Amino acid sequence: NIGFISRIEDDANRLHELITDMLQIARIESHQQAFNLRPVDVEKQVSKCINDMSGRAEAKDIQLVVVPYGSPLSVTADEEGVQTILANLVDNAIKYTAGGGTVSVRWRGEADSMVLIVEDDGRGIEANLQDRIFERFFRVDRARTRDVGGTGLGLALVRGIIQQHAGFVEVRTAIGQGSSFFVYLPAAVAPGLGVGMPKARAAASAGRSIWIVDDDRQARTALEDLLRITKHQTRSFESGAECLAALASEVERPHLVLTDLSMPGMD
Repeated sequence: NIGFISRIEDDANRLHELITDMLQIARIESHQQAFNLRPVDVEKQVSKCINDMSGRAEAKDIQLVVVPYGSPLSVTADEEGVQTILANLVDNAIKYTAGGGTVSVRWRGEADSMVLIVEDDGRGIEANLQDRIFERFFRVDRARTRDVGGTGLGLALVRGIIQQHAGFVEVRTAIGQGSSFFVYLPAAVAPGLGVGMPKARAAASAGRSIWIVDDDRQARTALEDLLRITKHQTRSFESGAECLAALASEVERPHLVLTDLSMPGMD
């Protein structure tokens, strides 16, 4: 059944994306994420992001607009980190903007900072939810979770990367007026100075230790196979009690534990 196989492939891709995002957040929060800090041209990074996202925007009949700054502007940052910030913010804007809408990206210099602004004319976010949108797995519209896709970790990842670059992010939004995300990063300084910037951390190893807890043997095996393909070390348990016992006895803790939410004897 081609449809069934396609659904399995989609679910596997989503799971891989989820694990990748969770591991990156864990590395950032434990200060193990390596950042190659150097002057990064903002316009070049925006252009790359817009080019990467153009297909998704066209599929929804959404116009992507870039409003360039009047002069060249660089930030002292990790290039891949800047791309992750841009990709998540623009992707979110496309997801939550109706067909025929507009998503724009602009930036400006402000004192010793660069301000990057991603705006959309979507439905906006309720005032009582605005403080929660950077939480892990928080969804503004839970009813559309499967339709919208993603891992629910994008904005948490964005905030983590920005904070590690000595910056901050804020949102300005209202129902019916769209949303604007403001990213503040230190402007580039002379090579070698890196004023106000965190030192790049030692690179973490590619493979991570991931434990799997599930009473379904086939599910455990399938997940282990997927993780090993992506160079992670795995260990599986049939019950929560087994996993807790192992955690209590092991000196080395796993980087991540993936567990079923409902199992016999322990939820």
